[in-house]
Amino acid sequence: AHASAVPTPAATPRPTPQPIATPVPTPAVANPNALTGAQNLGAGGAGFTVQDIRYGAHPGDYRIVFDLSGSGSPTTTVGFGNSTTLYVIFTGTNGPASVAQPAAGNTATAVKLLQPSPISGKTIYEFTLSGPAKLSTMYLQSPVRLVIDLS
Repeated sequence: AHASAVPTPAATPRPTPQPIATPVPTPAVANPNALTGAQNLGAGGAGFTVQDIRYGAHPGDYRIVFDLSGSGSPTTTVGFGNSTTLYVIFTGTNGPASVAQPAAGNTATAVKLLQPSPISGKTIYEFTLSGPAKLSTMYLQSPVRLVIDLS
């Protein structure tokens, strides 16, 4: 009897699986020139100065208060650059370069004065938020305060 060798088929190279690129959503760039949900308030005027920014829990929301010097209320626009960036844009108002930061774990997580201002003649504060929020704004007098409630 003859032993016949069974030819083994040549090993076929297996294609190496290629990783599939998962598209990463591009975050919306915050832009103080293109605000959503913007609220305009204030009676105008000039010569205002931001003296302090205070933060705190308020029944049902988180409150940001700008203490201002001057009388009346400067023209102000408050709105969202994206879902987690809030801009406060003052006209006729000066602001200190260093501002008090909110405590950790709150609705607002950071604030900075944009220098140089991306909009000529405006003083702009950029707040980073922990997530989307609803906005409510008002001016109080004696002393002048801009009140921003986020809920």
